[in-house]
Amino acid sequence: MKQLQNLILIILFSSFSSNDSIKYQLEKIPIDKIEVIERLYGGEKHEDNVKVTLSKSHYPYLSNYEIPQPIRYNRVDNSFMPYQINYFYSNADNSVKLIDYTWDKSIFITNIFELQKELKFEHKYFEKYNEKYDDVYQEVKNKLGEPKTGEPKLERIKARDGEYLQRKAIWEKDSMTVNLDMIFTPEDWKGFMGTYRVRLTIYWK
Repeated sequence: MKQLQNLILIILFSSFSSNDSIKYQLEKIPIDKIEVIERLYGGEKHEDNVKVTLSKSHYPYLSNYEIPQPIRYNRVDNSFMPYQINYFYSNADNSVKLIDYTWDKSIFITNIFELQKELKFEHKYFEKYNEKYDDVYQEVKNKLGEPKTGEPKLERIKARDGEYLQRKAIWEKDSMTVNLDMIFTPEDWKGFMGTYRVRLTIYWK
């Protein structure tokens, strides 16, 4: 039985690999393919009672569908930090409409005091975040070509509590949009707690 399961996984992996779109899913899929993909990448299903909300600014077509709570998985990233994947899907046809890949320690540390302690010296690891952005940027670029907007340069954005660093890029292909962004607050940030995140968002009409 186990050999049969492994054979099925190999066949499914081969079919996905031919599209070169497994690690960051750049093709629309039904929800029954999620478990197959996550098993191949060692993803563990994330179970908790925390409600995840999806805004129209994050998904412009939100009003077109009934979107329940996402299916969530956590993956290990030995070169950086664990990351979480959110699969938002439509109840009408069970197809995935939006996928988030997020590297952000605040996802996994829910206690505010523990998180504050953990992020106290996070500003020292800018290069790590920058390298992860570069890695994801290059992988998406290899598959989709140059982004429609955005360059791999770093920008300083003014905010109420100081300036934060940002990188972003947007690709569009047929009915798919891909957004990659990094937000990083430097040492001189005056807010209560900084934001340190790399996120890849893929969505379909």
